[in-house]
Amino acid sequence: MTSPHVDHDPGLAGVPVIRVRTEIQRLRRLARSDDEQDGIELFAALCDYLDELSGPAGFDRLLSPPERETMAAAITRARVQSDSGPDPVVRLDQPINAAVSVADGRGLARRLSRSGDWQAGLGVSLMALYDYLDDLHGGRDRFTVLLNSQERRLVAAERRAVPTIDRSP
Repeated sequence: MTSPHVDHDPGLAGVPVIRVRTEIQRLRRLARSDDEQDGIELFAALCDYLDELSGPAGFDRLLSPPERETMAAAITRARVQSDSGPDPVVRLDQPINAAVSVADGRGLARRLSRSGDWQAGLGVSLMALYDYLDDLHGGRDRFTVLLNSQERRLVAAERRAVPTIDRSP
């Protein structure tokens, strides 16, 4: 289920998540085109989404493959629980602070990755983030909409209940 692109992509997985997030925020001052601005906003919005899914720890690292599978199962359970309720489920196809939809963001990431200079790094980081989100949502191209706020809270609550892997030496 884990995408090999995320595990080997230096645009996100090879660099600590916190550093990538900080660097992309610094790029705001360089962004001139709509694609550049939209890419930065989308990256930030998707990271905020992952912060919510991750619970109190926030999105500060990529989960290990077993942790990803656990989160993917939690996401599936949250969606099934919402889908089986009496009221229609409302999910967003667009992150709150981004001008592009989840689907359009994939194309934006590809366009940016083919650019030169820092824009290519932003595009590669976005592509790696999409691969990671696909893993968390059940596999390749499965991340198509955002979970609603109730579903995100359910996933975060499950994350809090699962012990984390001790990475200390």
